[in-house]
Amino acid sequence: TVWDDEHRPIRLEYYLQREGISYKKTYGSSGTQLNVRTCPFCGQSKWKVYINADTGLGNCFSGSCQKKFNKFGFVKAVSQADNNSVVYEIIENVCKELGWIPKKIYRQPIKNVTNDGLILPANTPLPLPNGDNLEYLLRRGIDNYYTQLFDLRYCESGEWRFNTEDGEKVQVFQKRIIIPVRDLDGSLVTFQGRDITGLAPNKYQFPSQVASTGKLLYNGNNIIGYNTIIVNEGVFDVIATQMALDKSGLSQDFGVVGSFGKHLSINLQGADDQLSRFLSLKKQGLRTIIIMWDGESMAYLDALEAAQKLNTFGFNLKIATLPAGKDPNEVYYTEVIDAIKNAKPYSNLMILQGNPYE
Repeated sequence: TVWDDEHRPIRLEYYLQREGISYKKTYGSSGTQLNVRTCPFCGQSKWKVYINADTGLGNCFSGSCQKKFNKFGFVKAVSQADNNSVVYEIIENVCKELGWIPKKIYRQPIKNVTNDGLILPANTPLPLPNGDNLEYLLRRGIDNYYTQLFDLRYCESGEWRFNTEDGEKVQVFQKRIIIPVRDLDGSLVTFQGRDITGLAPNKYQFPSQVASTGKLLYNGNNIIGYNTIIVNEGVFDVIATQMALDKSGLSQDFGVVGSFGKHLSINLQGADDQLSRFLSLKKQGLRTIIIMWDGESMAYLDALEAAQKLNTFGFNLKIATLPAGKDPNEVYYTEVIDAIKNAKPYSNLMILQGNPYE
């Protein structure tokens, strides 16, 4: 087999959390089961999908579906990928976020990387030379000022070249917004390519054989010295929150970073992870962290778990709740500000007080 747990140990529960898929844990004679609300094969949202958390084998028990699948098949259905190589890439990125280290293969230097750092696929900085912006960004309220602030670029048809044991491979980044991802010192570490056509099998494409975003804080290089920061999930959440702060005159009081999903990489052995970056920011003045992930039941529980872990390192933690089913991109800017201002200080009692989304 090309892929199995031994070679790429994907944890399905983390994958469900990462993708924002609603699920519940159940327990039976065969061990822990993950009960998924919506079947990615038939699309019915009847809580009829059960997956064994250990083996990854699952079934949809909806009368019209009855689909049986493994982990690979489930990820392929969720991503709607028609190419197995895309699925392998998704699984590999998830596993890297969880600390999996691929077997080292000695190869020639990757062409896209120089001594000065990573080189992006061929792109045009936004706004375009004639001053125009992309319709996709304008629909999201992102004007020329914010495309420059976040260094967004447009890739009509660029390539990312990398080497494997089978020779050189090429990833095509076509009709995508290129999102540079920098470390706290401003160095370019990796990037994302966001599809703007709505036709690509994967909304986001990541360069192979480059550092995972799971250890980074998006926009972290721009919030050095802030006493209080807001942690969003994704890139466009960060941009939306920054726009809300600017409109409300609060951008001097709050910095914004993205955690690249509803999970913080925390390695108590002091690894190269998100915790190490939070601690670096703490040395430069950071005291309060407001977690504002999507307005969903599972996102709220994940925020409590992340807050509990960060709280032990001397931070003041708060949880901000957005309207149900919404993220910062989907609400009026005053609702983002209200969520920030009304964020509740984290305490262990919050777990007992109930989930506001249930």
